[in-house]
Amino acid sequence: MNIPVQSYLLAIASGNLVERRIGNRTFVISEPEEIEKVANEFSELEDFLSEAERLTIPYEWGVYKLLILPPSFPFGGMENPLLTFASPAIVPGDKSSVDVAIHEIAHSWFGNLVTNNNWTNFWLNEGFTTFLERKTVRNIFGEDFMKVTAKLENQTVYFEILDYGLENGFTSLHPVFNGTHPDEALSDIPYEKGFQFLIYLESLIGEDYMLEFLRSYLKNFAYTSIDVTNFISFFSEYVHQKFTTTDAEEILSKIDFDAWIYAPGLPPITVDFETKEYNDAIELAQSFLDAKANVTSALQIFKSFSVNLKGLFISHLIDNQEIVDDCMAQYIYDTLQLGDEINGEVVFRWLIVAIRSGQLRAPFKSADEFVGSIGRMKYVIPVYQAMLDSNAAIAKAIFNKHEDFYHPIAIKAIQDIFSEDVLISA
Repeated sequence: MNIPVQSYLLAIASGNLVERRIGNRTFVISEPEEIEKVANEFSELEDFLSEAERLTIPYEWGVYKLLILPPSFPFGGMENPLLTFASPAIVPGDKSSVDVAIHEIAHSWFGNLVTNNNWTNFWLNEGFTTFLERKTVRNIFGEDFMKVTAKLENQTVYFEILDYGLENGFTSLHPVFNGTHPDEALSDIPYEKGFQFLIYLESLIGEDYMLEFLRSYLKNFAYTSIDVTNFISFFSEYVHQKFTTTDAEEILSKIDFDAWIYAPGLPPITVDFETKEYNDAIELAQSFLDAKANVTSALQIFKSFSVNLKGLFISHLIDNQEIVDDCMAQYIYDTLQLGDEINGEVVFRWLIVAIRSGQLRAPFKSADEFVGSIGRMKYVIPVYQAMLDSNAAIAKAIFNKHEDFYHPIAIKAIQDIFSEDVLISA
């Protein structure tokens, strides 16, 4: 196969590995002891690939292989063509994290086929990939499932933007680094703010035209690296081709490209992803905050939630952390049997609540065990931050104990939050 790829997408893996065919073009690879579990977790991998392909253009890469790496891998996945790297965190055993695999599949078109020409334009990779991921998820698992996922991740990016500061350039879709390493700006912002921007564009031209635009965009820029001006020009030309001059001008007049792409801060327009299920999760969380939860029905409702709904439930507690003391946290933990949860998306969020409320105190035994078992930065950095805010000495001792386990990228990221704490304390 002779397809040009960017150098950052080259990858080599070695070890005691076995491969299992899932479909005509799809395979999983893992250590022999895990291959049955992995194959079962991703038994629909071919369906995911086929649906993403149906939404876009023919898959260029021949086969798609998903390799499960050791638990120290710092990301959920990395979209190397023909050999996606993935964390074992996405193999909890209940298929509740397969959307990560769908995201990496979507990179086969956005990122691998059409690539951002530098990291200032990173959202052209990740925003478009997230858009295709969510369309694929919607068509396979339903509209509500997609919206709940978007709502959860958009909440995450909202707080990331506030943490950076509304005027911080790293909250822009077009960050200027000025000598700063791009890893310093690594966040969910290019994913979720970029996704919201594309959803907004779709609201102006309609889904059918948006999908047609994406197909044209892929065909036009395949095997090339582009920047945001290429995207803006191509989108504007497409709108003029498909609509009357009057309608095209009206559509384009509603798009503030500067505010969406170049300006820092929150998206200029709020995209609504609320669903009944989302409201049910928030209402259940609020019932605990108001001390009005019915024990029997609360457990039944919570157990019916998807992982992302559970995440939204816990996120509402985090948003109202000042109300959640150690007694309330223990009551919620016991009532909802949170000790039985196996998905890291739920576990890391709960650990934040437990530590901040005082339900989990130093030496943070369960948090220590968690951050020592998985290296995915999405999970471990917020937990370290919570421990650091509660007891810096113990947090640093836990990191020192596990440092050799982590990937260098994760080590640097964790050290950075400790450094920030030193600066604040000084």
